[in-house]
Amino acid sequence: MALYSLRVASAAGVRVQTILRVFGSRASLLESAVEAVGRHIRAQRDRAAPGDITGAIAGLFDHYEELGDIVIHNLADESNPAV
Repeated sequence: MALYSLRVASAAGVRVQTILRVFGSRASLLESAVEAVGRHIRAQRDRAAPGDITGAIAGLFDHYEELGDIVIHNLADESNPAV
């Protein structure tokens, strides 16, 4: 857990104590991140008007291009009990 928190803090340009003060716990940080990603994905998918198949497919491609590597990485981590 300490390494994960250190990586998150480093990527944010702050100290681990700041992350814990803002989010309270690793679980709360993860919950906030999942909510933010969910909002982003919904916004991507909602760009296409109902019935706009071309726009819907473009949105899915955009999603894959932006987040596909992260999804594959997370799927690979599922077998790691430390994650």
